[in-house]
Amino acid sequence: MTVSNADRPAAQTLIPKPPRRETVTAYVYAYNEEDKIADCLDSVAWCDEMIVVDSYSTDRTVEIAREHGAHVMEHPFEGFREQSQFALDQVTTEWGLSLDADERVSPELRLSIERALADPDPTVNGYRLKRVTRHLGVYFRYGTLFKDTTRRLARTAACRWIGDNPHCRLGIDGKLESLDGDFIHLRDRNLADQCQVYDRYSTEKAEAMWERGRRASAVDVVLRPLVRFIRSYFIRQGFRHGMVGFIAAMEEVIYVYYKYAKLWEKGNVAG
Repeated sequence: MTVSNADRPAAQTLIPKPPRRETVTAYVYAYNEEDKIADCLDSVAWCDEMIVVDSYSTDRTVEIAREHGAHVMEHPFEGFREQSQFALDQVTTEWGLSLDADERVSPELRLSIERALADPDPTVNGYRLKRVTRHLGVYFRYGTLFKDTTRRLARTAACRWIGDNPHCRLGIDGKLESLDGDFIHLRDRNLADQCQVYDRYSTEKAEAMWERGRRASAVDVVLRPLVRFIRSYFIRQGFRHGMVGFIAAMEEVIYVYYKYAKLWEKGNVAG
């Protein structure tokens, strides 16, 4: 019997397999963040794994993190850099994405990350993110509270946490690229609480600088705060945010002043 072409089975079209998306883990360190950790983890629930390193919280942080699918481990807080590095050391995927509990990955940034990892450039070891800070109800896209080169996403084999506490940073070996979308920082503190943070941070920074052999002169104490104000308010155009932009610039002046005044104090005031 003759089989006509119409009776023959249709040839199956071979569909090329899409490239494998490289794996990524979101890692967070936390302490008493029960009001923030859920939203933080929800913003990165698309990652292959979520790790929360908790420094023995006394609230529901650990319980909430586990409810949202995170792998939680306890570790004593030894410093921002040390805690971040410990969390990074737990990552077993190809990429690591670092967040604080008050930070979020926007849907647009998630899309950019997934696209980058679905079609990875083997020469790229990390990405710069646009960190938008919400302060006093304003999302800063000007001034020094806006950082368009934040490093939080990197190949785990090519990065480590470096620098002084509290403002350590992720050191990445090799080529960097930038991604679209906002990396959102919700700094929802009132001014009184923020001043306490700056007081604590300036002490830690002055001590770290002293240990590295840095010293401060009267010129540092007088001029460096002024330079920071000019940079934040005028050069980085913080004035575009009106009165809130001015207040934010003045907060940075206070932080820089205390940092160098405390460093000067260590070298010039007995006891």
